[in-house]
Amino acid sequence: MKSLLVFTGDFMAFKYAKTGPFILEKIITNDPTYLKLEFNDLNKVTNQKNTRQLSKGGRWPESFAIFLEEKANELLGKEVYVITSQTTKEWDTTKWLSDIEPKKIGDIKDGAVSKIPAADGVSNISETLAFCKQNLIDFSLAKNDLSGEEEFLDFGQNLAKNFEQSWRSNKTSRNISDDVKRIRVLGPNNLSKRNGYRVIVWKAYEYEGINYFIVLKVDKKLEDESYPSNQEIKEATAQIEELKPNYNKEFLKKILDEVLNKMNKDKGEIDPPLPETPDNDEPVRVYLNCPFSEKDECKSLGGKWDNEQKKWYISKDMNKEKFQKWLD
Repeated sequence: MKSLLVFTGDFMAFKYAKTGPFILEKIITNDPTYLKLEFNDLNKVTNQKNTRQLSKGGRWPESFAIFLEEKANELLGKEVYVITSQTTKEWDTTKWLSDIEPKKIGDIKDGAVSKIPAADGVSNISETLAFCKQNLIDFSLAKNDLSGEEEFLDFGQNLAKNFEQSWRSNKTSRNISDDVKRIRVLGPNNLSKRNGYRVIVWKAYEYEGINYFIVLKVDKKLEDESYPSNQEIKEATAQIEELKPNYNKEFLKKILDEVLNKMNKDKGEIDPPLPETPDNDEPVRVYLNCPFSEKDECKSLGGKWDNEQKKWYISKDMNKEKFQKWLD
């Protein structure tokens, strides 16, 4: 599947091609210039599995590759959608990527959530919505405060990664009202929260533990931790009153009920718990004696990390020959 997503800002249009879903099979980190991910789809010309890459520097900040590697490590062996920027030109979607997205999140965005209008009135909600645990955050209005595509993507990634903690923390948030806060999230190129984005956020609706938020304003007045000014509060209140007619509570309840049902349905289907041993008592996981210095090599070959055991492992049906040096 290939679709073209367009995010329109006052300065330019951001365009992305979304392809997949594919199974992420390998992470290749030993190239100094590019982070490379191998998927299970075959190239029509070479008949080999497609390997897509993201620059570790240059136009894209190095932090993008670091963030993508972290995400890829969590999604290895799972179905994902591939996002490829098309803003500057039609980049080949079989060779390049700018992000990946879990299939179940992509399906929710393209399904139930696609019926919700983006707060800015023009954007594709699929590309301006961050998922952080049970929180859905529309950041389409941030286009007015961010300086370009790289910063827009950086902001969205940091919302998805850090929103939950930032919203709940007394250290990184200031209450404007019960449903409106100014919070801090990590800044450009993985800067700290203290030196990051200041974000005014409105909780538009809450249903059965799922929250729908809208980002109203973003700035980077890094050292100002003072309470939001009267002018900021006045502007936020006016924005909310203008937006409220677009977010009828019954409408949002229906949409979030669909999202909740989808999430609950997928819990046991997408990523089922791995049993300790199958019926024949043969271990499902084969643990490896892999030192820290060789973790990148192990990961690139398909090894996975067990956070509880603090060890790398492979599944019993994987080819053990290439892992032999860690099996002794």
